[in-house]
Amino acid sequence: MACPLARSELSGVLGGLSRVRQIGLDDAHVFCAPEQAGAEIELALSAIERCYGVLGLDDRRYRLSLRGAGGRYLGTGEQWVHAQGELRGALERRGLDFFEAEGEAAFYGPKIDVQVAGAHGREETVSTVQFDFTQPERFGLEYTGEDGRRHRPVMIHRGVLGSMERLTAMLVERFEGRMPPWLSPRQVAVLPVGDPHRDGAGALRDRLVDEGIRAEVLSGGSLGGRIRAARVHRDPYVAIVGDEELADATVSVLVPRSGQRARVGHEQFVRRVSADVRGRVLRPSALP
Repeated sequence: MACPLARSELSGVLGGLSRVRQIGLDDAHVFCAPEQAGAEIELALSAIERCYGVLGLDDRRYRLSLRGAGGRYLGTGEQWVHAQGELRGALERRGLDFFEAEGEAAFYGPKIDVQVAGAHGREETVSTVQFDFTQPERFGLEYTGEDGRRHRPVMIHRGVLGSMERLTAMLVERFEGRMPPWLSPRQVAVLPVGDPHRDGAGALRDRLVDEGIRAEVLSGGSLGGRIRAARVHRDPYVAIVGDEELADATVSVLVPRSGQRARVGHEQFVRRVSADVRGRVLRPSALP
């Protein structure tokens, strides 16, 4: 679950959804023993890889952000050596290409930053896996180890998707507003040709909704105007119901992204849309 976070950003750095004053932040805090840190980092990286694969963000880069020169950093030298080694080791065990950047660590711990280029070509940090040396110390956190003694736990920030607003902006740019079927606000626009076809269009809409598909009937105005409206709305599928479709329980389907048109049976169409949504495909599948 994303938690709301407000930041007093200067007006000059605000920009669309990429940088806002209140964000929904996907951030978990993991407390573990130092010897468990490597496994927790790998688990976070595994989740990041899976999510980015589903979203189609395949051009990501992994940056190991290390401590730089100067005394502005918190924590002991031993903590920094251990943490940086655990982050590097997790990246290597996952077989991920990464580059190191000295001075990019936060003052309270080193991190892995996942960098993705936006439409403007500039890289943005979306996900992070980061050590935090301050919170366990500040709250006096302890656990009893296997040796029966008290120890200080390690804290790891795990942001799999980071800022929901920045991620949304990146996806809108990447797909030019034509989101994958499973992410589209309206997945199917059902268009009756005229008033006599509204009941048939409504029945198809209801069948789609029963399958968990976000479908709406668009009526009123010319058919051409409604097709244009569905295109502008970036709907993945446009389903048209007229006399011929009512007569043989079919639907004329338009896939705006590819320009494909096909006439298929109701159930065949419902199965195809349902498979695309459940399979989280990035583009609508071709129709027969």
